[in-house]
Amino acid sequence: MTLEEFLSLPKQCRYSFVIEFGEFLSSRKLDGEGVAKLFWLEAFYAEMYFEAGKDLPSELRAFEATKGLIPYLREIDIKDVYK
Repeated sequence: MTLEEFLSLPKQCRYSFVIEFGEFLSSRKLDGEGVAKLFWLEAFYAEMYFEAGKDLPSELRAFEATKGLIPYLREIDIKDVYK
């Protein structure tokens, strides 16, 4: 599925598609008390936002550009690679 096809799906179908077919990559804390979870879907990435204490996502963002990965890459500690 392409990003354009994915974005044409109804909102609830997009959430279900990510949960069923996405490969979980990472999560990060958001400002405040929420969390964002990053998934890979072969042709694009999807980021699901969750409010603290809630199991259902409040928002979903899908993207192809690796620029969207920067918040996750900042959290990877690679200092041991340089020892």
